[in-house]
Amino acid sequence: MSTTVPAPPTNEPTTAPAAPAPDRARTVRDAVVSGGCALSGVLVTTGFALDPTRSAGTSSEELIAAVATDPGRFWGSMTLASFGLAMLALAGPAVVRLVPGRGRGLATAGALLTSFGAVSAAAAMYMYGAVVSASVESPIGTEAAVALQDHAEDAVATGLPFLLGFPAFLLGLVLCVLALARAPEVPKAVPAVLLAGLVGIVVLGDARPLLATASDVVLACALAVLGVLSWRRRAPRTIALPA
Repeated sequence: MSTTVPAPPTNEPTTAPAAPAPDRARTVRDAVVSGGCALSGVLVTTGFALDPTRSAGTSSEELIAAVATDPGRFWGSMTLASFGLAMLALAGPAVVRLVPGRGRGLATAGALLTSFGAVSAAAAMYMYGAVVSASVESPIGTEAAVALQDHAEDAVATGLPFLLGFPAFLLGLVLCVLALARAPEVPKAVPAVLLAGLVGIVVLGDARPLLATASDVVLACALAVLGVLSWRRRAPRTIALPA
C-alpha cells in the first residue's frame, strides 16, 4: 500500500504578473494615423479659406489678377491645402480600423481610393500653386502669365494629376461613408456629416465662397471625429505567453 506525501509548503511570495510594456512603435503609428486624419481637414479648410482666387472669376485673366494681389498668400494657401490633402490619405487606414467586421471590404476599397486620390490631388495642387505664383512674380508680364495659365489648363501633363486625384478621392470617401454606416460602433451621425460635407463640396464648388467654406468646415469636423474615434479604437497590444 502506497501513500502520497504532500509537498511541503513553500514560503516564496507570490507576485502578480508584470504589466506589459507599452509598444511605442504601435503607439506612434496609431498617433500618426489618428492625428493625421483629424488635422487633415483643418489644413485643407484653412488653405482654401486663405486662397485669394476663391472669390475670383473662372477666366485666366481674373485668376492671374487675383494672384497678383498677393502671390505669397496664394502660394502659402495652396501649400497648406496640399499638405492637408496628403495627410487625408491617413483617413483610409482610420476608416478601416473603425470597420472591423461587416463592411471591411468596402472600407478597404474606399481607403485605397481615398489614399491614392488624396496624394495625387496634393501633388497637383502644390504644383499648380508653385507654377502660378512663380509666373506672376516673374518678369514675363501679365499677358504671358495668362497665356501660361491657359496652356496649363489645357495640357494633359498638368491636368492628369487632378483628373486622377479628385475623382478617386471623392469616390473613395463615398465608399468610406457607406462602410462607416454599416459599422455598429460608429455613431450614425459621423457618416451622415461626412456625406453632407462631400455633397456640399461637389455641388457648390467655388461658386459661392461662403457656402463652400461652410462645406469644408463640415467635412473637417467629420474627419476630426474620425481621427478621435480611430485613436479610441486602436488595437491593444498582444503578449505571447510561454507555454
